Amino acid sequence: MYSFSEIHKKIDFIEILTNRKISEKSSYLEQINFIHQSVNIKNAERLRIELGWGIRAFSSAIRTSNSSYVRYKKELKPLNTTLSENAFELAKAWSL
Repeated sequence: MYSFSEIHKKIDFIEILTNRKISEKSSYLEQINFIHQSVNIKNAERLRIELGWGIRAFSSAIRTSNSSYVRYKKELKPLNTTLSENAFELAKAWSL
């Protein structure tokens, strides 16, 4: 049986956030290009749910307000470049 930390080591959260377009093994240039194309809010939601975090914790982690994140969800807007980068860095940190 796997421990909690072993299970999380096996999940590539970057693949979840990018819908398998990028992985932790992708080049930095591919990662940067993806961030500049913006993260789809549906994929950000998949990451949030996979991490088991509430909206408040996740929005705080990517450095936006709870109400702004909810608005992104409601309007199905892609995250702006800054929030995309923050979400990507979060996924990257949890994929280590």
